[in-house]
Amino acid sequence: MGLLFELAECLWPSRCLLCEAPCSEGPLCSKHALPQKLSGPRCPRCAGRLPAVIPDGTLCAECRRHPPAFDQTLACWDYWEQPAAREHILAAKHRGSAALWRYLGVRLGEVLSSAAEERPLLVPVPTHLSRKIERGYDWVASLACATAARCDGEVLSALKKIRLTRSQGDPLVADRRRNVRASFGPTARLSLKGRALWLVDDVMTSGATAGECARALRRLGADRVGVCILARANGRRSGGMILAGSKVARPRNHLPEIFDRRVD
Repeated sequence: MGLLFELAECLWPSRCLLCEAPCSEGPLCSKHALPQKLSGPRCPRCAGRLPAVIPDGTLCAECRRHPPAFDQTLACWDYWEQPAAREHILAAKHRGSAALWRYLGVRLGEVLSSAAEERPLLVPVPTHLSRKIERGYDWVASLACATAARCDGEVLSALKKIRLTRSQGDPLVADRRRNVRASFGPTARLSLKGRALWLVDDVMTSGATAGECARALRRLGADRVGVCILARANGRRSGGMILAGSKVARPRNHLPEIFDRRVD
């Protein structure tokens, strides 16, 4: 079998999931290899970046002042500090690549399996029906299924998007929390009393979407809600705008520029 495998590799070499270049090891070429772990010290509640002098696992100032509705956040990478991750996530969204989503889900499942104390119950952050029709697929649901397969978890579609909202990255969204307020509800009558759940999403910026979903799950009786994401995107300056937390501060006389609207 070993000889046959080597012969097959010579005749049909593995191709990078991102650029389709030949790969010697794994599903990615050396140019597009993903980091092994999340960069820098992090807040355990929101996975936000902490200053280098603060120990990893310390609650950030924002979570101390305004604790989010979720209890913990696990992330594979930083959206801005680790650009290879951003490239993979955007490529998966644009192409609708099932193979790439499966690979990203495997990486997320590895992170979750090392942290979960019991068999994970995963709840994908829902997309509005009109967006599903527009895109032709639901990438977060695909990500959740791939994650569950890797960590021996179970996917529960407990939530649905009941109100169409602007994309969280839209320049016209001045307050992310207000934008998603009361936009999620249960898919059916169900009780999650005493259950520990994990929300699954691709990217988290302000935490407004995750927080609103967590509140909806707690109303169904969930005892503990964690968040597992591919990448954490802290506030940053982009296109002349200051993205800080949940609000967009636009300088005076500034004309809005088009920037990446795909980060929630």
